[in-house]
Amino acid sequence: MIHRFNLFIFIIAVFSSMPQTSLSSENISKAALTSKAMRGDINAQYDLCRFLHEEGSNDIAIGWCKKASMEGRNSDATLLLAWLLLNNSENKDDIKEGYIWLSIALAQKYNFSAFKDWKTLSASLKNDRKSSKRLSREINKLYRQYIDPKEKRDIFELISYSREQYISSLKKRADNNDAKAQTLLGVIYEHDGNLSAALKWYKVGAINGYINAQSYLGRSDSIYGIGKLLNNLERYSWLYLSLAQRYNYIDNLYLEFLKDNLSKDDIEKAKKNAQHLYATYADNTDLDILIKQSEKTYIEKMLSSERSLNNSRSNIKSYQTGLDILSDNSRILRQIVDRAKDGDIKTQYALGYMYAQGIEFPKDINESIKWYKKAAIRGYLPAQYILGQSYFDNINKNNNKVEAYAWLDVVSRRGNSKAGEMRDILAKTFDKEEKRLAKILSRKYYRLYAKPFIEKR
Repeated sequence: MIHRFNLFIFIIAVFSSMPQTSLSSENISKAALTSKAMRGDINAQYDLCRFLHEEGSNDIAIGWCKKASMEGRNSDATLLLAWLLLNNSENKDDIKEGYIWLSIALAQKYNFSAFKDWKTLSASLKNDRKSSKRLSREINKLYRQYIDPKEKRDIFELISYSREQYISSLKKRADNNDAKAQTLLGVIYEHDGNLSAALKWYKVGAINGYINAQSYLGRSDSIYGIGKLLNNLERYSWLYLSLAQRYNYIDNLYLEFLKDNLSKDDIEKAKKNAQHLYATYADNTDLDILIKQSEKTYIEKMLSSERSLNNSRSNIKSYQTGLDILSDNSRILRQIVDRAKDGDIKTQYALGYMYAQGIEFPKDINESIKWYKKAAIRGYLPAQYILGQSYFDNINKNNNKVEAYAWLDVVSRRGNSKAGEMRDILAKTFDKEEKRLAKILSRKYYRLYAKPFIEKR
């Protein structure tokens, strides 16, 4: 039997790796899809399943995915069907049905994420040998009934064969200098526990210019996976190289973390290594210049869009190819939050900014202000300025005019003229009592949160 606790853990794991289900840009209505699906169009049945899933009608979505799987042998529909069944399971039988269709999907077409989940669930189900044997018979029966009646091989042999064929095709592409294929081989080897082979392929992909591989190498953790085989100087080189080509706020923040553990000489050495690597597949442009340009482009895009560059965090992630795992920032986000909680003022400021902009976290001005304030009360001038500005920009939402004035006045007295301009604009809106309270609070904040830190210099 599957223990309730283990079952719960597995369902969470599967849910976190569900495929993205955004439909193509074609503006197809639900009615049009339904009409096509009812006439037997397999692609329409699959698209309708996805549409209904996005809509939240999972029970009906499951029905259409099952139809596309059984009648059309659509492997993508079978995979989504399995995930929907597992994600919406209410009992052990639902889990088993999800496992059945996940096995059939993998026998049709290998999928990195599905294979990971399948192995986890297989190990859990093997605890009950009789149930496991019955499931195997049922999977084989369904596969031959709906997918290939002539197939004589066992479902586990088919899954193994599907995986071998996939890896074989990857190796051919990798040997032809396909950087994505090289990197994906690294993902597969790392998941299998062969860290030396994984690191070899990650590096080959990175040297051939695949930015995701460079970023992943740079963000690797010394106690996790391939990170055990890398040192901080190497990490800095790879991260510095990736930032020069594609700025990312998380990568930049992690680069700052690495600086704390490297000497100036090591940082210069790491930069030279990165410059040399860049020259092997691009040119000799100074990476410091490229990073500034890359950062400027990133900020301009962010300011011109209401949505974060990384999009709002969703409870649905796509690990369909394995490459998306390279951009999974969950581990680094935990480090950021932990450092902020431990009192690192620069990280508190960065976390406040991330919440303010919706970078990797849902946009939340109140949470943003909370983290800015933690850094501000410890004398960090950038946090004091942006805290005052946040109050100023959101007066209608939080009605904290007095707080805005106090922080802007503190920053103005520390030499920032823009803060003084905002403070003076705000002062014109005060009544007599607000003006009195604002000045009292400003003097208090300056005495507590500015003067002691100025005197320490």
